[in-house]
Amino acid sequence: MERLINTRLTWHLEKNNTFSPEQAGFRQHRSTEDQVTYIAQKIEDGYQDKKHTLTIWIDMEKAFDKVWKEGLKLKLQKSGVAGCMFQWICQYLNNRKAKVHVSGQYSRKKTLKDGVPQGGVLSPTLFLVFINDIVKDLPRNVHGAIYADDLALWCSEEHITTANYRMQEALKVLEDWTKKWLVNINTRKTTHTIFSLSPKELKANLKLCGQTLQADNTPTYLGVTFDRRLTWKQQTEKVEARAKLRLALMKKLTGTTWGADAAILKKMYVGSVRPVLEYGVTTWGTATKSNFDRVSKVQNQAARIITGAMRSTPIQELENTMGLEPMEDRRDTKLLTQAAKFKRLPTHPMKDRLCQPTKGRLKRGSFIHQTRVLERRHQDILDQQPKDIPLCLENPSWSDEGRPQIRCSIPGVGKKDSQSCAELKSLTIEHIHNSYPQRQWTHVYTDGSADQAVRSGGAGIYIKYPGGREEEHISLATGLYSTNFKAEAVALQTGAAHIEHSPLSSNNVVFFSDAKSVLQALDTARDKELNDLSSALTSLCRAHTVVLQWVPSHCNILGNEAADTLAKEGTTKDQNDRSTTFKEAKTIIKAKQHKKWLQQHPHYNKNDAFHLLTRSEQVLIFRLRTVHNRMNHHLFTKFRIGQSDRCPCQTGSMTTEHLLQTCPLHDGLRSQIWAEATTVQGKLYGSLDDLQRTATFARRTGVSI
Repeated sequence: MERLINTRLTWHLEKNNTFSPEQAGFRQHRSTEDQVTYIAQKIEDGYQDKKHTLTIWIDMEKAFDKVWKEGLKLKLQKSGVAGCMFQWICQYLNNRKAKVHVSGQYSRKKTLKDGVPQGGVLSPTLFLVFINDIVKDLPRNVHGAIYADDLALWCSEEHITTANYRMQEALKVLEDWTKKWLVNINTRKTTHTIFSLSPKELKANLKLCGQTLQADNTPTYLGVTFDRRLTWKQQTEKVEARAKLRLALMKKLTGTTWGADAAILKKMYVGSVRPVLEYGVTTWGTATKSNFDRVSKVQNQAARIITGAMRSTPIQELENTMGLEPMEDRRDTKLLTQAAKFKRLPTHPMKDRLCQPTKGRLKRGSFIHQTRVLERRHQDILDQQPKDIPLCLENPSWSDEGRPQIRCSIPGVGKKDSQSCAELKSLTIEHIHNSYPQRQWTHVYTDGSADQAVRSGGAGIYIKYPGGREEEHISLATGLYSTNFKAEAVALQTGAAHIEHSPLSSNNVVFFSDAKSVLQALDTARDKELNDLSSALTSLCRAHTVVLQWVPSHCNILGNEAADTLAKEGTTKDQNDRSTTFKEAKTIIKAKQHKKWLQQHPHYNKNDAFHLLTRSEQVLIFRLRTVHNRMNHHLFTKFRIGQSDRCPCQTGSMTTEHLLQTCPLHDGLRSQIWAEATTVQGKLYGSLDDLQRTATFARRTGVSI
């Protein structure tokens, strides 16, 4: 029940644009990274304008526990919450009791007079309503950013005394607000920072609730550590330290001859270590190369742990085998994605800032400067027309409007690779014949297609009216920057709009689509980017019974194949629409960055049998492939260890090729393991059996690899 109320309350608040633009906490498509990136950009703007930026970091004392319930109820009413929902929330807040459990003993119950329930699904939304107007009446030129109860205020001025005066006014407004709404601020933890490139020592004198605020030159806000000049030295040091603690756990899981294999270690790195390295990178990605290299080196260490490589192994070899993108490329992807998001957030302050020019007085990088450089390299990203992220669903599930039935399965049809095409076709046609007889139903087959799944989209609609005598074929372009998902959605939307005005259609309409992802997104009613499709289907449902039925793809089902042909035809038409949603923009950015990586790593093989080996076999094969190993040739030529690079057989240098192919000391073992002549390429990059033979040979030779 609490989740249901929270869903409807959030929809009401977003629909009426209740939340402050500065608030990002617990809101869909908003994040902590939005706020720290916004603050860092405003500080950089101050540097370019020869201004000092005075920032105050507000710490609220027991914010959730000290919410004034009566004040919250008043604010809910002002937000338009009334009737049964308001009464339910009041009962939810009133007469809540708590007790303490220690060593098997319970204390007496105590009634909680203030606060919203800790851990409750509804509590964050109620808290946002309560704190929503905290930055409403800030003085001129004072700005704010807030994530739940984490508030930052700042002011950029040429003279620090002017900034001090304005910020003191802002603190007075804040103090009055806290007294009115019975909120406590922890003045001991509330600090201020002066961001300036001036060599002079600048000071500010700020007071809150009669207490002088302390200065902090390296404050941490939402997990990102700032410094006065935004060098990000302290931030990268902290990131490095935190990530290395997690790397230590990876080391405990493996050795060169035992432990977890590369696939498991990579999953641990991607899921546990890399998020630490990447968090907030859109903010501190402007760090100097020496500072950013700290982060890159952690990934390099992780790659060596994953593969068992020696320290001298080239980084590109590590990335090529494990499919890891360099941290610089990951940063660029994050920057482009964050910029695409800001451009589509209708109320975020950064949307307007991205449209404004950026001064180049100082040769300093900033979020906007970096993203513009990247966008110029990818002109098609710059050429897109951003489509705003909808704040809420147009037709929520609780509305009185009709909704189509969505069926994402067919009896007897399982995974495509477990059944033959003929069997899938037979089961599907039988289901269509029994459930949607042609004499009573209008059959609409839809399909979408896009070049390389991200460009020049096309939609195809094949309509078969009752009786089977009348047919229609519709083909259209879906946009220059179109994903398969968008093309499939446009096909359904166009089909629904066409059927609604068709005099030939029956009252029963079934749409057949092989786009299960689109149908599932519609069924869950959570994807706001499908608002247009949802509205078209809702409109059709007013006078028709509508069913959306999934069918397997490429199984020679006549209608589905016809729609597929029409969709491909649509990709060749003029693409006039350049609009993209945030989801589409993300897909396009990732595809372009991945294509760039593949060009830099032409030998990458996703299906490499290397990943099926045991840990000890993987280490042996990887070291033999890269020739960075403990054999004489590498040790002598790279590190000058030993007397020479000669093999004990004295017939040549002790290299990977010599050991595997020609060393006379191991002729007997070689002929025993390989009955037929095999190339070095086959032994190191062949099938699983080939690699296992090579690992066995290397191990049995007794040579240190």
